[in-house]
Amino acid sequence: MQHMHTTKDISMPSVPLVDAHVHLWDPALLPIPWLAGNELLNQPYGLPEYHAQTAGIDIAAFVYVQVGVAPAYGLTEVRLVAEQATVDPRLRAMSPMRARRRPSRAGVPRRSSAP
Repeated sequence: MQHMHTTKDISMPSVPLVDAHVHLWDPALLPIPWLAGNELLNQPYGLPEYHAQTAGIDIAAFVYVQVGVAPAYGLTEVRLVAEQATVDPRLRAMSPMRARRRPSRAGVPRRSSAP
């Protein structure tokens, strides 16, 4: 049986963990449309808050998952996350917003990449 320790009344394994789904955001830096009108979430939840919430848990690495920024800010989000990885090197990977394909014009097919 694996030895367990308790943090904030939650039993956690005493082995290093990979937190595979972490959202961090600051609405002052990136527009995040779905936060509008939500006072609880429409505030910064960045590395300081993550560190406070995970204090005492042996997290070896974590993966940033996109937060639904306004589409024009997807690349800015990636750059900000890369900067955060220099602050906390446990941030080892990210799952950014998927690039949206431009819709084809009505009646005009997309160009094929095939020869």
